[in-house]
Amino acid sequence: MIIDVVEKNQRYVVLDEHLKKISEKWTNEMGDLQGFSSEAIVCKKNDRYFVYDEDCRKISEVWVSEKGRFKHIVADYIVCHKNDKVYVYDLYFKEIANQWI
Repeated sequence: MIIDVVEKNQRYVVLDEHLKKISEKWTNEMGDLQGFSSEAIVCKKNDRYFVYDEDCRKISEVWVSEKGRFKHIVADYIVCHKNDKVYVYDLYFKEIANQWI
């Protein structure tokens, strides 16, 4: 379970509930941290969103232009805004719901 993701010495360090290191990976490999939940980490690199698990293994990736602006991640759900709509996706960017805002 991910409790925190800390940037240290150009690496992201993933911590568990006991604040022990689960994993780490170079920031330039993962991209810019957008957000994280207890289940996953979302980064942005080269106009793509990447979703990683607690071991920094890639779960999925998608073009930013397809999904819009990343808002946040909660558990297994990613929320994005695009064209006056809010979208909820799973960790593979499969759409679960959308609503006009």
